[in-house]
Amino acid sequence: MILIDLGQALQLPCIARKGGGTKGYRAPEVLQYGLLGQAADIWAAGATWFELVCEQKLLTSEHCCATALLWSNVEQRCSQIELFSRDTYAKDLLKCLLENDSHKRISATKALDHAYFTCQ
Repeated sequence: MILIDLGQALQLPCIARKGGGTKGYRAPEVLQYGLLGQAADIWAAGATWFELVCEQKLLTSEHCCATALLWSNVEQRCSQIELFSRDTYAKDLLKCLLENDSHKRISATKALDHAYFTCQ
């Protein structure tokens, strides 16, 4: 097991670089434009959370890239997972993390203030 202390992480400006990120966790903007930044990290966190809860990869062989991933596909898969089918806050947070448009995607601060974590 590898533990990472995100409290020690640095926030860097969005940068363009080809080939960044880990296959299966790359955000749409990384795949399309090579843009790495906090929004791409948020996407990866959503993909990781989906994998931990659902015990399956977010991007399977049918979804070779995140740009082809539509929320309706994820929502259909979530309906079979107890946490997401009974907890509307969890489902909403996942939707916010996996927003295809990086400008509309939830920020880390707003994600931590989400009702899923604050129980509101």
